[in-house]
Amino acid sequence: MPDVEELDPEVGEDTDAELEAAERDLAEATSALSSSRQTKLLLYAIGAVAVIAVLAVWQDLLTVIAVGITPGAIYAMIGLGLALIYKASKVFNFAQGEFGTVPIFVSWLILSAGAEDATGAVRDAGVGRLIIATLIALAAGVLLAMATYVLVVRRLQARGAVTTLVGTAGVALLVVQTEIIIGEASVRNFRKFVNGSPCFGSEVINDVEVCTSPLTIGAAVIEWQTLITLGVLVVTALGLAAFFRTQLGTALLATSQEPFAASLYGISTNTMNLVTWAAAGLLGAIGGLLAAGFTDTFTPGAITSAWLIGAFAGSILGGITSMPGAVVGGLLLGVIQSASNTWLPSSWPGRPQIGVFGVLLIVLLLRPRGLLGKEA
Repeated sequence: MPDVEELDPEVGEDTDAELEAAERDLAEATSALSSSRQTKLLLYAIGAVAVIAVLAVWQDLLTVIAVGITPGAIYAMIGLGLALIYKASKVFNFAQGEFGTVPIFVSWLILSAGAEDATGAVRDAGVGRLIIATLIALAAGVLLAMATYVLVVRRLQARGAVTTLVGTAGVALLVVQTEIIIGEASVRNFRKFVNGSPCFGSEVINDVEVCTSPLTIGAAVIEWQTLITLGVLVVTALGLAAFFRTQLGTALLATSQEPFAASLYGISTNTMNLVTWAAAGLLGAIGGLLAAGFTDTFTPGAITSAWLIGAFAGSILGGITSMPGAVVGGLLLGVIQSASNTWLPSSWPGRPQIGVFGVLLIVLLLRPRGLLGKEA
């Protein structure tokens, strides 16, 4: 009878070790699957709570958006000019606000010449005069921006970004003081392009036709000025997108990315920078006129004091090197200000600033280049 081979004890030990390893792997897989299920359930729960919260405040949310969208669009318009100059020449332009305030003064001077009543309000000067005043005001903003570049920025740019920044701040202070000397430090009324809001129903009360069904979103009445502001922003953004696809726009981008290489191809960096500042002046002028129409009033340095810091914050929020980022950041800024006024405790001073700079800080901590920004 043949001998039966005895089992190797090492083989048995290896088998036990493999079984234990398989059991551990199975336990880990089960734990991971359970953890994954718990994570999904948690996400579903958070999503459900978010949906319920949105539905609960839906009316307020619509009102917040409707109230914040107009100032947000103005921030976006001014921020486009800031982002354009920074993208092209790496300069934070503190004179951008005055590219908007000077056109307001020019437009007001043209419209109020012989048409100002005893209260200081400008009477209806006619559509033709309004269009002429607007075109001349836009030209004033462009000329001021070009003069700022030629007389100040181009001379200081070689000395560093900080020196150039201080130079633009000096231009802003000089222009504000000039506005005070010419127009006095007083609040003046400014005519909107169109008064009222779209109306879907009206009644005659005491021989006066009164709109009873204006266009509303949530609890907010949407005025014609809001629709004009949004329309101008959309047209401007699309125009910039089309411009950067042209030969001149491509040359401008090439100059901003690699000035030396662009000069080797025969592109004049001075000319491209001048075009950039002219475009920023136009954007600032448009933003300034829209802001004055939104507030109905203006003072010397109005855009610098009331809108410039917000436009800077919006540009940084969206990404200071990104044109779309300036638009998104400006619109978000306006909505955040409106939400802060609505939902933060009324006893808190500076609610809009708390909301804006709180969100800005969080975004910059998580994404230092802004929401849509790229490496400068």
